[in-house]
Amino acid sequence: MPGIRRISDMSFKSTAFLFFIFLCATTVSGQIKYCLSGDCENGKGSYRTDSNDLYEGQFKNGIFEGFGKMVFKNGDVYEGNWLRGNPKKGSYYFKNGDKYVGQIENFQASGKGRMLFKNKDIYEGNYENGKANGQGSLFKFNGLKYSGSFKNDLFDGKGIMNFPNGNIYEGDFENNLRKGNCTYRFKSGAIYKGDYLNDNFNGFGVYIFPDKSMYSGTWLNGKRSGKGTYQYSARSFYEGEFKNDLRNGYGKMIYENGSVYEGNWINGKCNGKGSLRLQSGKVIAGIFKDNAFAR
Repeated sequence: MPGIRRISDMSFKSTAFLFFIFLCATTVSGQIKYCLSGDCENGKGSYRTDSNDLYEGQFKNGIFEGFGKMVFKNGDVYEGNWLRGNPKKGSYYFKNGDKYVGQIENFQASGKGRMLFKNKDIYEGNYENGKANGQGSLFKFNGLKYSGSFKNDLFDGKGIMNFPNGNIYEGDFENNLRKGNCTYRFKSGAIYKGDYLNDNFNGFGVYIFPDKSMYSGTWLNGKRSGKGTYQYSARSFYEGEFKNDLRNGYGKMIYENGSVYEGNWINGKCNGKGSLRLQSGKVIAGIFKDNAFAR
Protein backbone atom coordinates (compact mmCIF):
# COMPACT_ATOMS: atom_id res chain seq x y z
CA MET A 1 0.00 0.00 0.00
CA PRO A 2 1.21 3.52 -0.67
CA GLY A 3 3.44 4.97 2.01
CA ILE A 4 2.79 8.29 3.64
CA ARG A 5 5.53 10.90 3.45
CA ARG A 6 6.31 12.77 6.65
CA ILE A 7 5.36 16.43 6.43
CA SER A 8 7.58 17.76 9.20
CA ASP A 9 9.02 20.26 6.73
CA MET A 10 5.69 22.10 6.95
CA SER A 11 6.81 24.00 10.04
CA PHE A 12 6.92 27.73 9.41
CA LYS A 13 10.62 28.00 10.20
CA SER A 14 13.74 29.06 8.37
CA THR A 15 17.16 30.46 9.09
CA ALA A 16 15.72 33.89 8.40
CA PHE A 17 13.28 33.44 11.24
CA LEU A 18 16.14 33.47 13.73
CA PHE A 19 16.91 37.00 12.55
CA PHE A 20 13.19 37.67 12.39
CA ILE A 21 12.71 36.94 16.08
CA PHE A 22 15.66 39.09 17.07
CA LEU A 23 14.81 42.15 15.11
CA CYS A 24 11.09 42.13 15.74
CA ALA A 25 11.44 41.75 19.49
CA THR A 26 13.22 45.10 19.73
CA THR A 27 12.04 48.63 19.07
CA VAL A 28 13.65 50.67 16.36
CA SER A 29 13.17 53.84 18.39
CA GLY A 30 16.47 55.59 19.03
CA GLN A 31 18.09 53.96 16.00
CA ILE A 32 17.14 56.50 13.38
CA LYS A 33 20.53 56.13 11.74
CA TYR A 34 19.12 52.90 10.21
CA CYS A 35 16.14 54.69 8.75
CA LEU A 36 16.83 54.89 5.02
CA SER A 37 13.83 57.01 4.07
CA GLY A 38 10.47 58.24 5.23
CA ASP A 39 9.15 58.40 8.77
CA CYS A 40 10.43 55.51 10.89
CA GLU A 41 8.77 56.83 14.05
CA ASN A 42 5.12 57.39 13.11
CA GLY A 43 4.40 56.95 9.46
CA LYS A 44 5.78 55.02 6.53
CA GLY A 45 9.43 54.40 5.96
CA SER A 46 12.31 52.13 5.01
CA TYR A 47 14.56 50.68 7.68
CA ARG A 48 17.65 48.46 7.55
CA THR A 49 18.37 46.22 10.55
CA ASP A 50 21.68 45.30 12.15
CA SER A 51 21.41 41.99 10.27
CA ASN A 52 21.15 43.87 6.97
CA ASP A 53 17.49 42.92 6.49
CA LEU A 54 15.26 45.56 4.91
CA TYR A 55 11.85 46.61 6.26
CA GLU A 56 9.52 48.84 4.27
CA GLY A 57 6.19 49.80 5.74
CA GLN A 58 4.34 51.50 8.54
CA PHE A 59 5.68 52.52 11.97
CA LYS A 60 4.06 53.54 15.24
CA ASN A 61 6.11 54.93 18.11
CA GLY A 62 9.25 53.66 16.40
CA ILE A 63 7.95 50.08 16.10
CA PHE A 64 6.82 48.11 13.06
CA GLU A 65 3.03 48.39 13.10
CA GLY A 66 0.49 48.21 10.30
CA PHE A 67 1.32 46.84 6.89
CA GLY A 68 4.95 46.14 6.07
CA LYS A 69 7.36 44.08 4.06
CA MET A 70 10.58 42.53 5.34
CA VAL A 71 13.23 41.33 2.88
CA PHE A 72 15.76 39.13 4.63
CA LYS A 73 19.41 38.94 3.81
CA ASN A 74 19.06 35.26 2.85
CA GLY A 75 16.33 36.00 0.27
CA ASP A 76 13.23 35.14 2.31
CA VAL A 77 10.42 37.72 2.34
CA TYR A 78 7.57 38.44 4.77
CA GLU A 79 4.76 40.74 3.72
CA GLY A 80 1.73 41.47 5.85
CA ASN A 81 0.39 42.98 9.03
CA TRP A 82 2.44 43.90 12.10
CA LEU A 83 1.34 44.69 15.64
CA ARG A 84 3.72 46.16 18.22
CA GLY A 85 6.72 44.87 16.32
CA ASN A 86 5.29 41.40 15.77
CA PRO A 87 4.05 39.88 12.50
CA LYS A 88 0.38 38.89 12.80
CA LYS A 89 -1.03 37.84 9.46
CA GLY A 90 0.51 37.78 6.01
CA SER A 91 2.59 35.91 3.48
CA TYR A 92 6.05 34.46 4.01
CA TYR A 93 8.01 33.59 0.86
CA PHE A 94 10.87 31.16 1.41
CA LYS A 95 13.90 31.36 -0.80
CA ASN A 96 13.49 27.67 -1.70
CA GLY A 97 10.11 28.43 -3.34
CA ASP A 98 7.76 27.48 -0.49
CA LYS A 99 5.12 30.01 0.58
CA TYR A 100 3.10 30.36 3.79
CA VAL A 101 -0.05 32.47 4.00
CA GLY A 102 -1.89 32.91 7.27
CA GLN A 103 -1.84 33.85 10.91
CA ILE A 104 1.29 34.23 13.02
CA GLU A 105 1.80 34.31 16.79
CA ASN A 106 5.08 34.53 18.68
CA PHE A 107 6.92 34.59 15.35
CA GLN A 108 5.54 31.18 14.33
CA ALA A 109 2.67 30.01 12.18
CA SER A 110 -0.32 29.79 14.53
CA GLY A 111 -4.02 29.68 13.74
CA LYS A 112 -5.37 29.28 10.24
CA GLY A 113 -2.78 29.03 7.49
CA ARG A 114 -1.91 27.69 4.09
CA MET A 115 1.46 26.33 2.98
CA LEU A 116 2.20 26.02 -0.72
CA PHE A 117 5.27 23.88 -1.30
CA LYS A 118 7.62 24.25 -4.21
CA ASN A 119 6.82 20.67 -5.29
CA LYS A 120 3.13 21.77 -5.60
CA ASP A 121 1.95 20.01 -2.43
CA ILE A 122 -0.52 22.14 -0.43
CA TYR A 123 -1.43 22.12 3.26
CA GLU A 124 -4.26 24.21 4.61
CA GLY A 125 -5.63 24.16 8.11
CA ASN A 126 -4.67 24.90 11.66
CA TYR A 127 -1.18 25.64 12.98
CA GLU A 128 0.13 25.75 16.54
CA ASN A 129 3.69 26.65 17.53
CA GLY A 130 4.84 26.57 13.93
CA LYS A 131 3.48 23.10 13.13
CA ALA A 132 0.29 21.64 11.73
CA ASN A 133 -1.88 20.87 14.76
CA GLY A 134 -5.60 20.28 14.80
CA GLN A 135 -7.78 19.98 11.73
CA GLY A 136 -6.30 20.38 8.27
CA SER A 137 -5.92 18.99 4.78
CA LEU A 138 -2.87 17.98 2.79
CA PHE A 139 -3.12 17.83 -1.00
CA LYS A 140 -0.20 15.99 -2.56
CA PHE A 141 0.94 16.71 -6.10
CA ASN A 142 0.67 12.97 -6.91
CA GLY A 143 -3.08 13.05 -6.19
CA LEU A 144 -3.10 11.81 -2.58
CA LYS A 145 -5.33 13.79 -0.21
CA TYR A 146 -5.59 13.66 3.57
CA SER A 147 -8.21 15.49 5.61
CA GLY A 148 -8.38 15.20 9.35
CA SER A 149 -6.42 15.64 12.53
CA PHE A 150 -2.73 16.62 12.70
CA LYS A 151 -0.28 16.58 15.60
CA ASN A 152 3.14 18.21 15.27
CA ASP A 153 3.02 18.01 11.45
CA LEU A 154 1.97 14.34 11.44
CA PHE A 155 -1.31 12.58 10.66
CA ASP A 156 -2.67 11.79 14.13
CA GLY A 157 -6.26 11.17 15.18
CA LYS A 158 -9.29 10.71 12.95
CA GLY A 159 -8.83 11.27 9.24
CA ILE A 160 -9.72 10.36 5.68
CA MET A 161 -7.05 9.50 3.12
CA ASN A 162 -7.91 9.42 -0.58
CA PHE A 163 -5.29 7.61 -2.66
CA PRO A 164 -4.51 8.38 -6.30
CA ASN A 165 -5.65 4.87 -7.30
CA GLY A 166 -9.19 5.53 -5.99
CA ASN A 167 -8.91 3.69 -2.67
CA ILE A 168 -10.16 5.47 0.47
CA TYR A 169 -9.06 4.93 4.06
CA GLU A 170 -11.21 6.39 6.82
CA GLY A 171 -10.28 5.92 10.45
CA ASP A 172 -7.50 6.31 12.97
CA PHE A 173 -3.96 7.59 12.44
CA GLU A 174 -0.99 7.68 14.81
CA ASN A 175 2.41 9.24 14.11
CA ASN A 176 1.68 9.38 10.37
CA LEU A 177 0.63 5.72 10.19
CA ARG A 178 -2.82 4.25 9.69
CA LYS A 179 -3.39 2.66 13.09
CA GLY A 180 -6.55 1.75 14.97
CA ASN A 181 -10.05 1.12 13.67
CA CYS A 182 -10.93 1.91 10.08
CA THR A 183 -13.09 1.46 7.03
CA TYR A 184 -11.04 0.89 3.89
CA ARG A 185 -12.90 1.17 0.60
CA PHE A 186 -11.19 -0.09 -2.55
CA LYS A 187 -11.84 1.13 -6.06
CA SER A 188 -12.64 -2.48 -7.01
CA GLY A 189 -15.67 -2.36 -4.69
CA ALA A 190 -14.10 -4.36 -1.87
CA ILE A 191 -14.50 -3.05 1.70
CA TYR A 192 -12.49 -3.76 4.83
CA LYS A 193 -13.78 -2.83 8.28
CA GLY A 194 -11.67 -3.55 11.32
CA ASP A 195 -8.32 -3.18 13.01
CA TYR A 196 -5.30 -1.58 11.38
CA LEU A 197 -1.74 -1.69 12.70
CA ASN A 198 1.69 -1.01 11.18
CA ASP A 199 -0.06 0.43 8.12
CA ASN A 200 -1.77 -2.89 7.36
CA PHE A 201 -4.69 -5.19 8.26
CA ASN A 202 -3.78 -6.54 11.71
CA GLY A 203 -6.18 -7.83 14.34
CA PHE A 204 -9.87 -8.53 13.76
CA GLY A 205 -11.57 -7.41 10.60
CA VAL A 206 -14.26 -8.09 8.04
CA TYR A 207 -13.42 -8.04 4.34
CA ILE A 208 -16.22 -7.97 1.77
CA PHE A 209 -15.07 -8.84 -1.75
CA PRO A 210 -16.53 -7.32 -4.92
CA ASP A 211 -18.41 -10.59 -5.59
CA LYS A 212 -19.98 -10.22 -2.10
CA SER A 213 -18.09 -13.16 -0.63
CA MET A 214 -16.89 -12.29 2.86
CA TYR A 215 -14.15 -13.12 5.33
CA SER A 216 -14.57 -12.37 9.02
CA GLY A 217 -11.72 -13.10 11.40
CA THR A 218 -8.16 -12.28 12.35
CA TRP A 219 -5.45 -10.77 10.14
CA LEU A 220 -1.68 -10.61 10.28
CA ASN A 221 0.26 -8.16 8.09
CA GLY A 222 -2.55 -7.89 5.56
CA LYS A 223 -3.26 -11.62 5.28
CA ARG A 224 -5.91 -13.89 6.74
CA SER A 225 -4.23 -15.61 9.68
CA GLY A 226 -5.72 -17.29 12.74
CA LYS A 227 -9.36 -18.18 13.22
CA GLY A 228 -12.01 -16.95 10.86
CA THR A 229 -15.00 -17.67 8.67
CA TYR A 230 -15.19 -17.32 4.90
CA GLN A 231 -18.58 -17.13 3.22
CA TYR A 232 -17.79 -18.02 -0.41
CA SER A 233 -21.41 -18.02 -1.55
CA ALA A 234 -24.88 -18.56 -0.16
CA ARG A 235 -24.20 -22.32 0.08
CA SER A 236 -20.42 -22.51 0.44
CA PHE A 237 -18.84 -21.75 3.80
CA TYR A 238 -15.59 -22.37 5.68
CA GLU A 239 -14.94 -21.98 9.39
CA GLY A 240 -11.58 -22.65 10.91
CA GLU A 241 -7.93 -21.69 10.83
CA PHE A 242 -6.03 -19.64 8.25
CA LYS A 243 -2.40 -18.82 7.56
CA ASN A 244 -0.98 -16.60 4.80
CA ASP A 245 -4.46 -16.08 3.30
CA LEU A 246 -5.06 -19.84 2.89
CA ARG A 247 -6.93 -22.49 4.85
CA ASN A 248 -4.27 -23.91 7.16
CA GLY A 249 -4.88 -25.95 10.32
CA TYR A 250 -8.21 -27.38 11.44
CA GLY A 251 -11.41 -26.35 9.74
CA LYS A 252 -14.79 -27.24 8.37
CA MET A 253 -15.85 -26.63 4.76
CA ILE A 254 -19.38 -26.83 3.37
CA TYR A 255 -19.33 -27.09 -0.43
CA GLU A 256 -21.86 -25.87 -2.97
CA ASN A 257 -23.15 -29.43 -3.58
CA GLY A 258 -23.81 -30.01 0.13
CA SER A 259 -20.71 -32.12 0.83
CA VAL A 260 -18.91 -31.36 4.08
CA TYR A 261 -15.22 -31.82 4.87
CA GLU A 262 -13.95 -31.45 8.41
CA GLY A 263 -10.34 -31.95 9.34
CA ASN A 264 -6.84 -30.71 8.62
CA TRP A 265 -5.85 -28.28 5.88
CA ILE A 266 -2.49 -27.31 4.37
CA ASN A 267 -2.16 -24.41 1.93
CA GLY A 268 -5.84 -24.36 1.08
CA LYS A 269 -6.24 -28.10 0.47
CA CYS A 270 -7.48 -31.07 2.48
CA ASN A 271 -4.30 -32.60 3.87
CA GLY A 272 -3.97 -34.92 6.84
CA LYS A 273 -6.63 -36.47 9.00
CA GLY A 274 -10.21 -35.66 8.17
CA SER A 275 -13.66 -36.83 7.17
CA LEU A 276 -15.76 -36.08 4.10
CA ARG A 277 -19.53 -36.50 4.17
CA LEU A 278 -20.84 -36.69 0.64
CA GLN A 279 -24.18 -35.36 -0.58
CA SER A 280 -25.50 -38.94 -0.60
CA GLY A 281 -24.76 -39.29 3.11
CA LYS A 282 -21.74 -41.53 2.71
CA VAL A 283 -18.81 -40.66 5.00
CA ILE A 284 -15.17 -41.08 4.00
CA ALA A 285 -12.77 -40.80 6.93
CA GLY A 286 -9.01 -41.16 7.04
CA ILE A 287 -5.99 -39.44 5.56
CA PHE A 288 -6.33 -36.95 2.73
CA LYS A 289 -3.68 -35.57 0.40
CA ASP A 290 -4.22 -32.52 -1.80
CA ASN A 291 -8.02 -32.80 -1.64
CA ALA A 292 -8.05 -36.54 -2.42
CA PHE A 293 -8.62 -39.48 -0.07
CA ALA A 294 -5.32 -41.30 0.40
CA ARG A 295 -6.08 -44.07 2.88
